[in-house]
Amino acid sequence: MIDDVDNCQNQVAHAIRLAGLLNSDVHLLHLLRPGPGRNRKEKASATLAEMQGRLMPLLGKGHLLHCRCVQADANRYVPQYCEKYVIDLVLLQHHRPQPWSRMLYKINMEKLAKQLSCPLINIPVSCQPGEFKSILLPVTDQLPLRKMQFISFLTGHRQATVYLVADAQCPFLERTRQLLSENTELAVKLLPVNGNSIAKASIDYAQDLSAALILVEPGKECHMPGFLNQLFDRFIFSASPVPVMAV
Repeated sequence: MIDDVDNCQNQVAHAIRLAGLLNSDVHLLHLLRPGPGRNRKEKASATLAEMQGRLMPLLGKGHLLHCRCVQADANRYVPQYCEKYVIDLVLLQHHRPQPWSRMLYKINMEKLAKQLSCPLINIPVSCQPGEFKSILLPVTDQLPLRKMQFISFLTGHRQATVYLVADAQCPFLERTRQLLSENTELAVKLLPVNGNSIAKASIDYAQDLSAALILVEPGKECHMPGFLNQLFDRFIFSASPVPVMAV
C-alpha cells in the first residue's frame, strides 16, 4: 500500500523482493490523500499503469502485478481489501514529509496491524531494499513463536544475526534463544533494555547496528515512551529509521 506514487520506488522494490520469497502476486494499492488539484486520481492511475508495465517482468513466472487507486480511509479500506483478496503480507508506505501532513493524514499503524490477519511491514522512504541479515526481535511477556517463524522465512538459509532485545529478567528470553539456536543456523545475540522502553531500546540498537528489520507484535513492543508520543499516537513504526514488521 502506498500513499505517494512519486516517492515509492524503494517500497515497490521491497514488495517485489518479498513477493519472490512468498512466490506470490503483488497488489499495488494507492490510497490518495485528500488534497487540492484536479484529476489527481486519473493522473495517479496513469502513473500506476506505467509502473505496472515496467515492473511486471521483474515478478516470478506466472505472477501478476495488480494495481488500484482509491481515495479511502486506510484503517477501514485496507483490512477489507486484504480479506477480499486473501493478502499474505501488507507492505506500507506512509509518506508524510510535512509536520501538518503527519498530523492530519496519519495512519494508526498499530491499530491497522491488529485489524489485519496477515503481517504488516512499514518501509521508510529512504530505506534501500536489501537482505535481512540483521534482525532485532523484542522479547516481552510471551514466547515469540510467530515472530521466530517469520525470521526463519525472511532469512531462509542465508547467514544472518538475530538480536534479542529484552529485560534481563524476561522469563522467555533464554527459551527464545534456545529455540532459535537449536532450530536454525542463525547467530543469536542478546541485547539488554537497560531501563528504556523496549520500543525505544529496539530503535536505538537498530541505528547502532544498522539493522535491516525490527520484528514486533502489536502492543507493548510498539509503544514509544513520553507524553507527546502518547498524545499523538506515535508508535515504533513512524519513529524507526529501519523497516518494522508487526506479526
